[in-house]
Amino acid sequence: AEYQPHWAFVPPVLSKAPQVVDESWCRNDIDRFVPARLEREGKRPQGEADKEVLIRRVAFDLTGLPPTLGEIDAFLADDAPQAYERMVDRYLASPAYGEHMARHWLDLARYADSNGYQYDTERTQWVWRDWVIAAYNRNMPFDQFTIEQLAGDLLPDATDQQRLATGFNRNHGVTIEGGVIDEEYRTEYVMDRLITTGEVWLGLTVGCARCHEHKFDPISHREFYQLYAFFNQVPERGLRGFAPQLQVASPLAAAQQESFAAELARLKAQLSDPASVDEQFQRWSEELAASSDGGWNVLKPLSMKSSGGSELTKLPDESILAGRANPDRDVYEITARTDGVGLTAVRL
Repeated sequence: AEYQPHWAFVPPVLSKAPQVVDESWCRNDIDRFVPARLEREGKRPQGEADKEVLIRRVAFDLTGLPPTLGEIDAFLADDAPQAYERMVDRYLASPAYGEHMARHWLDLARYADSNGYQYDTERTQWVWRDWVIAAYNRNMPFDQFTIEQLAGDLLPDATDQQRLATGFNRNHGVTIEGGVIDEEYRTEYVMDRLITTGEVWLGLTVGCARCHEHKFDPISHREFYQLYAFFNQVPERGLRGFAPQLQVASPLAAAQQESFAAELARLKAQLSDPASVDEQFQRWSEELAASSDGGWNVLKPLSMKSSGGSELTKLPDESILAGRANPDRDVYEITARTDGVGLTAVRL
């Protein structure tokens, strides 16, 4: 029987666009492949879809969301020749585009918001997820996308965002179960990292060669552990292997980060000048003392009740005097109106 080599090892060959009888449906060379097959089957293409259908298809394909009524109305009202292209560009520029496209990559990278295993505790990995979303929205070249995720921390003068990209390698499960053998699970983490890298970037199920020569893909047992050695240099633990950790801002919150940094610098500068703080406190104290009521309002009771039989009497200064019975325990219930003034404290 004819043996076909694995597709990943077959050099790509430039395909020549086929000739078609009716070229009216073809707008570029890619379009030629569809009508060429239809002509062989004795069929013809359907007519062009309505604009409502077109925008719905594009919206779901690029963002995973249906178009809004406003987006539909804007597209229907645009009669220019490039209306369709402009509509596509708007969706490509939407933040939802990166969120939708990143879902597929997150699945490949085995992303999760918890650590797996028995306890399945929460993990803080969402900032790497945001890096992937931002990479799609910036249309990052795939070679850069690959390098930064596999070895961003090894780049010369690596930035925080490039180090963050290597979170791809930290998406494996992490156990905190009692009784585990630390080295056993550390080895499992390395295996998981290696197998995922092979499946995602090589298109190969290299994991079979962990135990024996691969039966279908050209990966030997020896080659598997040569690749394993590359990933077996990370200083991590099997039990509670959460370290190392990196404190870094989400690339989707860069503007907020700059605003917070500016505000933090302002507050630090203010606190670094004790004389200024003392002066402000003194001024505040003087203003408070100069006010007639000191900021307090006297509540005027409307009704008063004692659970222990005491007689409650309102005095001219709005204070309340309890007399007659003097029980060991008593509860006073007083009703008053605040006249719309918000209460932050009650002083007795």
